[in-house]
Amino acid sequence: MLAAFFRQAGWDVWDPPPRTAPEFATLMRRESFQVIGLSAASEDRLEAIAACIRVVRKSVRNRGAGVMVGGPVFNANPQYVALVGADATATDGEQATLQAERMLSLMAHWD
Repeated sequence: MLAAFFRQAGWDVWDPPPRTAPEFATLMRRESFQVIGLSAASEDRLEAIAACIRVVRKSVRNRGAGVMVGGPVFNANPQYVALVGADATATDGEQATLQAERMLSLMAHWD
């Protein structure tokens, strides 16, 4: 569902996501992403999200890529964004596209 918001806003979206950590790491090395988005519905997925973010940070081809997280667990507990190592979050698809654009704008100023 979130992918539809990004596509509508003109983003290229990689969907469906890889199923395993090695597949995820390979994708991060092979493609040049600007923003990587992950979501979780419940607290029992936080460690898996944190592990994916560690893979992103270690493997990503574009070292300036931003990492966004979303989903009910982050909406209810915004402090979890920092806990899992993400750069940003958004409460819904519309806000996610706006937040991703902001991240890109900030990254452009750092270059």
